[in-house]
Amino acid sequence: MLVSNVFAQRTTDVENSKDYPLVSRFKGVIIEFYKEIKWGTYKLPVDDKGKINFNSPMILKGKVTRIQYSVSPDNNPEYVLHNYIQAFKNAGFTVLLSAANEELGVGERSQDWNARYYGPGDAYFTNM
Repeated sequence: MLVSNVFAQRTTDVENSKDYPLVSRFKGVIIEFYKEIKWGTYKLPVDDKGKINFNSPMILKGKVTRIQYSVSPDNNPEYVLHNYIQAFKNAGFTVLLSAANEELGVGERSQDWNARYYGPGDAYFTNM
């Protein structure tokens, strides 16, 4: 799940999109991107010790759903992250990676993470 804390360029969700059923939506949030596939792989840049590692990512396989939201600036990334982590834990999920800002090595430049993670060829998001 990727969340951007900029004002949405759109005023409505992208066509044929939906929220994940176990997580409620923040007020004023817009779905900017949505894609769901029955089976695929997802390269999570985390090593076996739970540290961010783009060179040796964990390969996850199964149903893949990618939802990208835009939120208003009053919902800062740490606030959104905290709420989603709690919602997923409450639903019985195991959180494999939880990081924001400096933990990702990007500081105030969140676009660096996006470029590295979803860069040319979507190296870490295959079969999407």
